[in-house]
Amino acid sequence: MKSVDDSRGARAQADQRSWPALLSQLIVDFTKVVEAEARLARASIEPSLTKVLNRWLLQLVLASFALTGALLLLCAGVLLLHKWMEWWIAVGIAGVVTMAGALYGLARKG
Repeated sequence: MKSVDDSRGARAQADQRSWPALLSQLIVDFTKVVEAEARLARASIEPSLTKVLNRWLLQLVLASFALTGALLLLCAGVLLLHKWMEWWIAVGIAGVVTMAGALYGLARKG
């Protein structure tokens, strides 16, 4: 009878020892899966993010060129108006036209 009890006790001890090992292996495997998913997500997001940033940079450069051109046209308009009027009137007219255009653009967008 002792041999049966001894074998049950040995198996119970083996089961108790294997649970922590099994749990630690489960945690290691889960960590590996999470790391692999993170690498996969980064690999799939990185090209699209690079594409969006490149497009945003191009739009920013083109917008700055357009703003510079608009400012130069405004200055040219003021200088043209100054041929027939005083400076303050020419600058005032350019300011009113610019503000009216901006307000129209804001009202049309909203």
